[in-house]
Amino acid sequence: MIGQTVEFGHYSINKSYSREPITFIVLDETQDKVLLLSEKGIDAMPYNTKNEPVTWENSTLRRWLNKEFLESAFSSDEISSILLSRLDTPDNPSYGTKGGYATDDFVFLLSEDEADRYFLMPEDRTASISPLMKEKVYAHDSGDADWWLRTPGGRPNRASYVRIFGKIQEGGSVVNDDTISVRPAIWVRKSYFEERKPEGMSASR
Repeated sequence: MIGQTVEFGHYSINKSYSREPITFIVLDETQDKVLLLSEKGIDAMPYNTKNEPVTWENSTLRRWLNKEFLESAFSSDEISSILLSRLDTPDNPSYGTKGGYATDDFVFLLSEDEADRYFLMPEDRTASISPLMKEKVYAHDSGDADWWLRTPGGRPNRASYVRIFGKIQEGGSVVNDDTISVRPAIWVRKSYFEERKPEGMSASR
């Protein structure tokens, strides 16, 4: 399944605010689960609503992903297939900014290490944005935009992100920057998709 795309959940991604299926890329798989990352930036939100020192554990974006987004984007059947994941957020590798305590999340952002591991080349990390988001963020003519990582930035009030052309910005941006897109990641039971083949699954990218 790695490299394939699947449709899972629904979100408002166009100007009519109608809910459309969310397309996810399969980044990893084990015998019984798959790691999904949204193909596009689904929305633009700050990492934290206040410009203050914060880690992933205490960020408002983490709370939103695991509450409002989880409950609104996925059906009860889909939620029952999303696995609770134990996550470590490493310190910033260049600046040493502390990543904070481990968390248990249903929905999360990739860390800098994961963005490096799953996307070997910068061009593989580029992500376009939904039509609705083009009014919220700066996007290149290609349609690509920045997207948040959960790794802290160069200071405690900054968070790392992936730039438009796929380079990881380790110094990050201030956490209350509301022009950076969000690409949710989730671990899902593989059985959910095996029971529905070939619906909602595309060929390898």
